[in-house]
Amino acid sequence: MSMCMNMLLFLFIYHHLFFYCYYFIFLCYVLFFLLLLSFLPLLLLLPLSLLRLIRFFLFSLGNLLRQSICLLFSLFFFFPSF
Repeated sequence: MSMCMNMLLFLFIYHHLFFYCYYFIFLCYVLFFLLLLSFLPLLLLLPLSLLRLIRFFLFSLGNLLRQSICLLFSLFFFFPSF
């Protein structure tokens, strides 16, 4: 019975933490793109290849942040249960 309750509690906490984590990443993206819009006239002066490079680094940074948070939460909640 307690193992079932521990698993349900784990899933409940895990679900909510991931929801807030993705919400935070989404807000960071929105704020960053709003900041980019304020510098749009300067960005139009940059060459297209540089803009593609900036976009690639931003998306890879977002993926790295998401994966590191997922790994951190899985280590924090999964290993203490043993």
